[in-house]
Amino acid sequence: MTRLESLLKKDGLRILAVVRDHMSGVLYAVPYLRTLRQNFPTARILLLTNAYAASILEGCPYLDAIVPFYHFQEKSTRLSRIQSLAQQAFAWLRLVGRVDLVIHFRFVGGDTLLFCKLLGRPFQVGYLQGKNDHLLDLNVGIPDVELDSRTRNAKILAAMGIPPGSPEMEIWIPRAGSRWAGEWLASHGWQEGEPLVAFHPGCHWGCNEWLPERWSELGNQINARFGGKIVITGTERERPLAESIAQKMDTRPLIACGETDLIQFAALLDKADFVVAVDTAPTQICQALKKPAVVLMGAGNPAWNGPLPGEPMIMLQKWSPEEEEPQLCDFAAGICHNSYCRSRLSGIQVEEVLAALQRVFVT
Repeated sequence: MTRLESLLKKDGLRILAVVRDHMSGVLYAVPYLRTLRQNFPTARILLLTNAYAASILEGCPYLDAIVPFYHFQEKSTRLSRIQSLAQQAFAWLRLVGRVDLVIHFRFVGGDTLLFCKLLGRPFQVGYLQGKNDHLLDLNVGIPDVELDSRTRNAKILAAMGIPPGSPEMEIWIPRAGSRWAGEWLASHGWQEGEPLVAFHPGCHWGCNEWLPERWSELGNQINARFGGKIVITGTERERPLAESIAQKMDTRPLIACGETDLIQFAALLDKADFVVAVDTAPTQICQALKKPAVVLMGAGNPAWNGPLPGEPMIMLQKWSPEEEEPQLCDFAAGICHNSYCRSRLSGIQVEEVLAALQRVFVT
């Protein structure tokens, strides 16, 4: 019997799942956290993840605890670096000597492999990270980036001999979050039962943003067809974008930019009849909510975040006819923050978005 086989039979197995990623990666791990709980009902299952994404899994029944690992601030300062080191030290103190098995989902980085090794030599499973890969006890190899995120996570469990189970995503919105969303909408003029459409036009990566005037035109067309209200979501930094869209709309939308935390944001999307967004946080939240949505893709690969058959989501992406595929930035990811990104979002027309909405949403 191998060490892994022996571990998987251990009574009171202590599992640490690691997701060093944005909120998208955390939600894409949920189906496999569920599988772990189903296969090891008496195990203690912890999640090590970046602090800024942790709240999206509040209420997850498959975890015993979430351990925040990385303290992120947009601008790196001496204080932010100290806070990040303190967060990691606190995580180590919570975990040292208390972990038998570490499962690394997707990319976590070589430093994370070393961090987990220092917890007491647990058995580590994961893809190649490009650094400290000798610390992996079960090396799953190089991840196939053409596969969707859920399939890549499933391959980790399959390599351990665990059937991955259903890829269906989940999210848990507490009553307080749902109540807040209803009260916020009501205070801004929306009535229960009235059609509600959510727009999420902003993205930290400018290559993923659509033209503001097209959002305005889309809003006018939707108001004419469906009536009701449109709510624009986003961060405080994206409020000027929302205001520029609102200025050219015949009926002023509700603007929630900067007024929500992550759970309240998800609760607003849950209240909507359908969502139109660029490819950022709403993509995974809508997949988890089974919410009808049209997602406008920039220079990324739709295979990474695309819906599975039966999920009510359409992704739209355009590029020049002479190109076999979208031109990506120098990092081949479409996620850098400079002019090297050559997104084709401007090729998506309002009429195409409306046609896609008709296919995913039945009035």
